[in-house]
Amino acid sequence: MKRFGTAVLLAGGQSSRMGFDKQTLCVGDTRLTDLIFRQLTEVFDDIVVVTGRPELYAGRPVRIVSDSMSGVGPLAGIHAGLLASRSDYIYLMACDMPSFSPAFTRHMMSSLKDEKACVTRFGDWIEPFHGFYHVSLLSGIEAFVASGQRNIFKFLERHEVCYIDESKTREYTPDWSLFDNLNTPEQLEKLSEQYFPKERLKLKKTTPMLRFEEGHWEAYQDEVVSEYTLHLHVNGVSWAKLLCSPASLKELVVGFLYSERLIDSPEDLSELILDPENAEAFVVIPDRDSVKGTRTIATSGARLFQGQPPVSRIDPDALGSEVIDPEFILSTMRAFTTSSEVFMSTGGVHACSLASASARLSFFDDIGRHNALDKVVGKALLEGVSLKDKMIFFSGRISSEIIGKCANAGISAVISRSAPTYGAIQAAKERGMTVVGFTRGNRFNVYNGAHRIKSAPALPKETLEGR
Repeated sequence: MKRFGTAVLLAGGQSSRMGFDKQTLCVGDTRLTDLIFRQLTEVFDDIVVVTGRPELYAGRPVRIVSDSMSGVGPLAGIHAGLLASRSDYIYLMACDMPSFSPAFTRHMMSSLKDEKACVTRFGDWIEPFHGFYHVSLLSGIEAFVASGQRNIFKFLERHEVCYIDESKTREYTPDWSLFDNLNTPEQLEKLSEQYFPKERLKLKKTTPMLRFEEGHWEAYQDEVVSEYTLHLHVNGVSWAKLLCSPASLKELVVGFLYSERLIDSPEDLSELILDPENAEAFVVIPDRDSVKGTRTIATSGARLFQGQPPVSRIDPDALGSEVIDPEFILSTMRAFTTSSEVFMSTGGVHACSLASASARLSFFDDIGRHNALDKVVGKALLEGVSLKDKMIFFSGRISSEIIGKCANAGISAVISRSAPTYGAIQAAKERGMTVVGFTRGNRFNVYNGAHRIKSAPALPKETLEGR
């Protein structure tokens, strides 16, 4: 029997908050379980559904089993899945969990040695789903249940388990959304909008194309990234037109206003109204009576001219000396480069991630690199996360404008797959910021602020003086 191959989906059960059986959930006109099956086939070639309603899965490329235990929670489904498994380990999901990460799943596979299970641990909490269980646990489950017990956490305590800790897990799911399940109609509506947004708000669109390769032409339908122009009004005045991706608009607006120094915190806004369908945003900043309507230049980077004079919110001691591990830089960038599904399918967006010295905290992509940064900043502000001891992981070129925006936000380290400009390095020196470029594979270059990276020697004098 092979080591991995079978995924088990636990389906069924009446939901008091939904008011119906959650295995019948639909996203638009598509059954949620069908979307889950489609995702699982990226990694697994055998899908087992544990359900009491086999008729719901007629014609689906799955095997159907029922559990022989009742009233013992997830252990019953795990037991049924293990009995049907065609591999040493089963992978466990639930029918109301819409998210799946192939990269995280493969990380768990590579982490497993001879342990009986592999699950994620968050403090004292153990997440049983999105985890692996070995077929040798069958007899243990039967004995555990026969003794009158049903708590899966206590069951796992009796066995050798490979635990994936929070910091590693957040490299793959910064906001922990991988473990979300659908419990309310509002959550279902939000998911439906994500999968089937109105035409103007779609992140990707399809267009015909011709490919010429090795002397031959071939016709394709290709996915390309969408463009969306958000018209921002400040205190009733047309302030900016931001060419962006049509998602996370609240974070974009708050982060943009902060990095342009119109606000010092979200509390400075007495009103923020978004009208996504008409591509407009309206904000009121009571202490900004002198706003002039001069900023209507739209750029894909959301970089508007006639900006505020440079300022730095950086606390040079907040992100201390020798706190950034080189291996953390490399591993975070590796996970970062595969985090954007839109980039993987179109190649048409920039990405930005906020991280502490030990964990990735948030991730956004956008057609504009400035927009992606503004969304990261906006999310941190909205959630009350301090930026002063954080760093940015970035997909694009590090320009002096990016350094300026990070300084305005109080972020003291910028790490990118791409190159910094000379102006960016000089701007970083003036502000005492760390700049790391060409982070690819097992290497990266440090251009300034090497003192924040563990084991890094001092930069050569010629570099420090810009020779």
